[in-house]
Amino acid sequence: MPPAERPASISAFFDALTAYAIDPTRWTDLLAQLDSLSDHLESWDPGELVAELSRAESLSWRIRDGADPARPGFACLLLDRTGRLCGGDEHLPLLTAYLGLDEAGGIRFTDPESHRSMSEAKENLAATNRGHSLVALRDPSRSRQRFGFLISRSEFPPGLLAASPDADVALFVAQDDDGRRLESAVQASFGLTAAEVDVTMRLASGLTLKEAAAELDISINTARNHLQSVFDKSGINRQSDLVLVVTQLSVILSSTEDAPEDRRKAGRRGTPRHFMILADGRRLAYRTCGDVKGRPVLYLHETLGCSRLPPETDELARGLGLNVIAPERPGFGFSDVDAGFTFDTVADDIVALLDHLHIDAPRVLGFLSGGAFALRLAERHPDRVAHLMLVAARQPAPMRGRFKHLMPLYTKMISQPWVMTSFFNILRNRASEETNARLIRSVYGSVPHDLALLESNPAIFEHMIAYTLESLTVTAAGVSGDLSCFARTEPGSLPPLRMPITAWHGTEDNLASLDDLQRYLEGQRVNWRLFPGAGSLVLFEHWNAVLRALGETEA
Repeated sequence: MPPAERPASISAFFDALTAYAIDPTRWTDLLAQLDSLSDHLESWDPGELVAELSRAESLSWRIRDGADPARPGFACLLLDRTGRLCGGDEHLPLLTAYLGLDEAGGIRFTDPESHRSMSEAKENLAATNRGHSLVALRDPSRSRQRFGFLISRSEFPPGLLAASPDADVALFVAQDDDGRRLESAVQASFGLTAAEVDVTMRLASGLTLKEAAAELDISINTARNHLQSVFDKSGINRQSDLVLVVTQLSVILSSTEDAPEDRRKAGRRGTPRHFMILADGRRLAYRTCGDVKGRPVLYLHETLGCSRLPPETDELARGLGLNVIAPERPGFGFSDVDAGFTFDTVADDIVALLDHLHIDAPRVLGFLSGGAFALRLAERHPDRVAHLMLVAARQPAPMRGRFKHLMPLYTKMISQPWVMTSFFNILRNRASEETNARLIRSVYGSVPHDLALLESNPAIFEHMIAYTLESLTVTAAGVSGDLSCFARTEPGSLPPLRMPITAWHGTEDNLASLDDLQRYLEGQRVNWRLFPGAGSLVLFEHWNAVLRALGETEA
């Protein structure tokens, strides 16, 4: 139906879908909208729903592939003739503070003055033969101004023309690093005082000298004296030249940062993968590290995880006499997709791998959702598990905890598979070092203890970024398969297990419910190790101790 005739709730969902394609860290907004509509999915026009999902997925691809047209140091967004967003580059999320979406999916700036400047720029392009027009953008929450150039299709570089057949205009905006790096560079370059830097940065952001003085709560004469001192120290004689120099320095700083792809490639180094072919022809990927003749330990990863282990694992495992094997579930990393993905089929795949490696009964470590698969392996093949270690583990049942609302949604999404497929394809298309870092912070950073751990241990943070990227190497089918297992499984009781069980869990874990796991394991032989104040990152915080415990555990 036409946008004007859509119910407000449906329009809100489509707006949230577009926002999610721009910035996947806004996935909770999308799920909130879907939650309010999920009971009525069957009443939607399937053609319209599929068209909007296709548009959002295409948009995520265009943003992913749009790095070449916008040179380093710039964010780029593309609009079609109707004003709807139809593409952009990987820096587009940097502009989300300035942007909103109207009911038709068109760009709306959150600040009225910015919106007016954009409208005037479009009119200028239409009324003149010039191929570009200046747009002034302001983020009211920060009282700072940025400038961009709106260019017409006639001025597009060849790469942008080829990548964006629907785009009519493009807006290029210099990246913003919140001024911290730039301020430091300006101060060091010209030998300025802190007060002189304050005035300089506000002039560079578009304020007049009077406005800068008012914002800094100083007199206009004091501001003028600071500016004159800047001129004397820098050798610059005009305010416009000072602004130009600072702007150019900003672009240079952005352009000389380490390229994300270079950092990503460096972060993906790790122990080599191995492969085996299962009986049905699927490929199962796995990694091994440590002492190949040591005690075998099987590691089962979390959702949005893979076979990658912390960088020091190989050396630690060798020292402890452990042979760590980390398989990738179907659809994760380089393991082939399994259309019949269940807890039971994964358990059978693992047994096939153990047979392939001539391993009888390893110690099994399950982390987060990997814990559910470890429990099902122990239940289905008890003779193949010597000891079960569960770290921040979930039981094989619908998810609870902070994100417990996800499971009812996924259950409903399963009946509309194109919704779930597009949701995770967009997540994969937009995956990057920067995006995944924001997702990790938003999910794990809700627990103060875990946020402090990430901030004080960059190696852990970088490892998590690397393995979430690797998990989506080929497809996003593994993530949806994992969540489908949890959504489709009815809560049940666990029969008595013969092997000893150790459970490590943070008391503040809001991804895996401690109370639910304790109820599920009631009556089992469990050695509990609880960590007050900790969340889901117990595994990484205590990785050395976890490996040591696995080496000391008696079968």
